[in-house]
Amino acid sequence: MGWLKFGCKFSSKWLSFGCHSTLWRKYPSWQASIDDHATFLKRNPRYKACFACTTAQAFAKTLAQAGYATDPAYADKVIGLIKQHNLLSLDGGAA
Repeated sequence: MGWLKFGCKFSSKWLSFGCHSTLWRKYPSWQASIDDHATFLKRNPRYKACFACTTAQAFAKTLAQAGYATDPAYADKVIGLIKQHNLLSLDGGAA
């Protein structure tokens, strides 16, 4: 199993897990996928403003504004999922 969680396509810039014959990144574990995605966001200057956010909602909006997703409703959809599944409670925040 490749553990692809974020739909990240392979790029020659991302060689941490080696080259693969497909154009999709492949990971040895679920955690490796999560860690690599976090590294991608943290190292990309385009998303720097996201890490100044203090709420999940602000992060989602800032991420969308930075061009993370092509769907204009991306932030609203993410925020909707956060609310629907009461995910703020996992961070000790209000639902």
